Amino acid sequence: MKGLMEICFDWQEYENEGYFVDGTLDKNYDYKLNINTYPDISYEEILKNKDRLLQDTKDNKDLLFLPSKVQQAMDQNYDFFDHIEYILIGNNLEEFVAYVQKNPEVKTKKLLLPSTYLGGVFTLDQENYREILDKVKDIENLDLYVQTSGNEDIISLQEYKRTIDKIDAYVAHIKSYNYSPLESLMHVYDLVRDHVYQKEDATEKPTASRDITKILFSDKRVCVGFANLFNEIVRKLGFKATVYRLIGEKSGHINNLVYVKDEKYGIDGLYYFDCTNGCQKKEWGISHFLSYRYFVRTKQQMDSLYKNKYEDDQIRTSLDEIMDNLLCDHPFNLKDKNMRRTINFLSKFIEGKVLLSFPEVLYDENSINKEELFSHIYTYSELLNRPIAADVLLKALSVVRKNEYYESPEKYPYDFNTFYQTLWFSQFPLTLTHMDQFLFFINQKPCKPFTLSQAKQKVLQLDEKEQIKKEIEQTKVAKVLQKVYQQKTNQK
Repeated sequence: MKGLMEICFDWQEYENEGYFVDGTLDKNYDYKLNINTYPDISYEEILKNKDRLLQDTKDNKDLLFLPSKVQQAMDQNYDFFDHIEYILIGNNLEEFVAYVQKNPEVKTKKLLLPSTYLGGVFTLDQENYREILDKVKDIENLDLYVQTSGNEDIISLQEYKRTIDKIDAYVAHIKSYNYSPLESLMHVYDLVRDHVYQKEDATEKPTASRDITKILFSDKRVCVGFANLFNEIVRKLGFKATVYRLIGEKSGHINNLVYVKDEKYGIDGLYYFDCTNGCQKKEWGISHFLSYRYFVRTKQQMDSLYKNKYEDDQIRTSLDEIMDNLLCDHPFNLKDKNMRRTINFLSKFIEGKVLLSFPEVLYDENSINKEELFSHIYTYSELLNRPIAADVLLKALSVVRKNEYYESPEKYPYDFNTFYQTLWFSQFPLTLTHMDQFLFFINQKPCKPFTLSQAKQKVLQLDEKEQIKKEIEQTKVAKVLQKVYQQKTNQK
């Protein structure tokens, strides 16, 4: 077994001073040593307290999580100190640095840096990396590690920097085109999904195909990996986004939820993105770039594409049901935890605040302003049910695909046929009148599938206004001229 030692100085707020063996759900180590002590207690003194560790643990075993293998190790007087792989010191970088400077002996271990961010993890941002370097600059020979967003595995500081640089390169590339929000999302979607779905090898950990740091530098990628990478890039582009979990009878799935506001295309809503179902298929070459069926979809549309085989882990109660409940004369049913979870997830995601604080709301149901809460839920329901029309998809595609083709003409299909084939494969509504949108909102009119001929007619109509065919021809001529110029330059 391998373990983590956490030397904690703020234990007074919630625990007794003492040394405890504890189990862990973190797969990076098998057990954790909680050392609740004072900053002036040296690392050397801590290591002398092996007997105290076992005794304190036995005295508090009802408060600890002790898996059977940890309990068995205790019964056999296992030396937990000798098998420590990582040491986590303090609650912030200042406490970490102060303790390491006084106790250089800890440098014989891998040192896990403390983070003040939510969940104790570092976000994948250059500011965090620079802050770490600034804090530890006066200490030599440190073997530093971090836990980050998008990664389950602990990674080294060098891997942390490498990951940030790679993602920032994607972000800078997207920003260079001065896209609208929807266009940015389309280009990110194409970048992330341009990869074959591939599981980890039998000898590898599941994180090999799921963690951002792993998938960025390998050929392994499954739904969690696709979603983690998409989420991190769009987050850095300024979107409200989250990795979204779905629960199936036999297996689950992960996609992304993004709040999209785009004045250019008149968009303001919550949309789902599934890079996994839109990804490259090994046997089909580049045909994945002819479909956006799993791109910028409403909740109803995505549920339909999944054939309703998943249960939602975040929106666990339909918003219609919640609104019906609020319209009743009796007090709102706050004891339904799925209803509370749904409301609070959406309010936190959209508005950045929790509407129903727990457990306060359980004690006074009459404190809820039902009219005000109904207004919030109705708004959320509208945001989840605003489908994107074919015209919008095609206009955005015209902007993005031109740039993609110019970057890599052998990869991205770009001719007039591309547009109506893409529309047909994607099946975005050909028309969306106010009545269409209203009927869609009340879930009475699913979008009817249309033929390839109808898709072609729609693109021809749009071409009369947008001159898509002319722009394709001009772009291809410009690309040929660029290629000729480069060849002449290289010959010189």
